[in-house]
Amino acid sequence: MAALGDTKRGFEFVDRAEVAVLDPDSPSNDPLLIECYFYRYAHAWKDVGDESLARIPESIRQGIRSPGWDLSLNVERAIADGHPEPEFLTVLAAVIADEKGVAELDAFDVWTSRP
Repeated sequence: MAALGDTKRGFEFVDRAEVAVLDPDSPSNDPLLIECYFYRYAHAWKDVGDESLARIPESIRQGIRSPGWDLSLNVERAIADGHPEPEFLTVLAAVIADEKGVAELDAFDVWTSRP
């Protein structure tokens, strides 16, 4: 939904997905969780972008990906909405979708300056 411009409704879905994934009976390495972090970083970067981005490296280090998951509409919408790191966002989406290697993120200060 956020990719289509309905951010409020989109985040209602993200909220529900996070609750389901963070359920104690769900596996903590669920790819849906990294997608939720990505959606928040892409579409709510003014409010929770840093917090969401801070959660992504650990998931990536654990090898969590969403192979084949198309995040391109979200990237396009975030860029159209003025996301401050459009190139990084594009590569991050490709890494999450398992289309690019993690090392490609090292070209971006926003990634390498994180703990």
